[in-house]
Amino acid sequence: MPRDAGLASLLHLVETDVAILRHAHYQPGASISSHRHDRASLVYGVGGPCFERNALGPLARRRLTFLPDGHEHALEHRGAAHVLAIEIAPKWLLQACGGHIPDQILPLPATLYDLVWDVMLNVVGRAPPAALNASLLALVQAAVDFARKSPSPLVIALMEELHVHWKDVPSVARLAQKYSLSAQYICRVFKRTTGIAMQQYGLLVRLDHARALLWGSDLPIADVAAETGFADQSHLTRALAEHSARTPLRLRSAAPCRKSIHPAAYFALALER
Repeated sequence: MPRDAGLASLLHLVETDVAILRHAHYQPGASISSHRHDRASLVYGVGGPCFERNALGPLARRRLTFLPDGHEHALEHRGAAHVLAIEIAPKWLLQACGGHIPDQILPLPATLYDLVWDVMLNVVGRAPPAALNASLLALVQAAVDFARKSPSPLVIALMEELHVHWKDVPSVARLAQKYSLSAQYICRVFKRTTGIAMQQYGLLVRLDHARALLWGSDLPIADVAAETGFADQSHLTRALAEHSARTPLRLRSAAPCRKSIHPAAYFALALER
C-alpha cells in the first residue's frame, strides 16, 4: 500500500482462473515502499511516469512489463496514473509456459497495447464477465507467448529506441549505424520478433501517448492529435477506432478519475520515462 493511502484508489478488483486483476489510480506523490511479488505479474500504467527502485537501481517503468515471481521493488508516482496489475495464476502460467517460466523482468511490446486497452475498457465499462475474462486471457496469453520467444537484446534495444524517441523516431539507417548492423538485418529481426515493421510500431507508441492524453488531460482532441504526431483529428480518430473500437471522445468519456492537467506538464514528465 502507498505510504499515504489518500493518494491511491483501488477502482476495480477482478479474479479469474487465469489471473487476479487490480485497477488502481495513483495521484502524483504516491510512494509505495519496497515489496515482493508472490506471483508473476503484468503491469501497465497510463499517465505517470512511475519510477521503480529495485536491486539493479532506479529506472523509469515502461508501460507494459512482465515481472517474475519474487520480484522486489519500490515505486514512486510522479504523475497521475492508472495502473493495471495482473497477477498470473501459477498453475496456469506453468502450463502456458511449458514449465519454462521467465525469471527476469521483460519489457513487452506495444503490439500488446490493443489487448491491454480491451481489458481496461472492459473493466471500466463493467462488461459481462465472459467478455472481460476473454480479453484478460487474450492479453496474458499474448504476453506469455512473447516472453517464451526470449527476444534478443537487440530487439529489446530497438523497442526502447522507438519508445524513448517516439516523437522523432530515428531512421533505420541511423539505427543500423548505431548498432553496427545492416538495415536489412535490423528490419528482419525486429519484424520476426514483434510481427510488425518498425514504422508500424512507432504508430502504436504514438497512439498510446494519445490515449494517455485523452485519459489524463482536457487538451482538445485536435491538439492531442497534433501533439502525438497525427496529421489531424480525423487521422487520430481513424487510428483509435481501428485499435480501440472507440472514437477519441468516447475513450475520453470512459476515463475514471480524470483530472485536468496542462499538456506541457504531461510531456515534461513523459521525458523522464
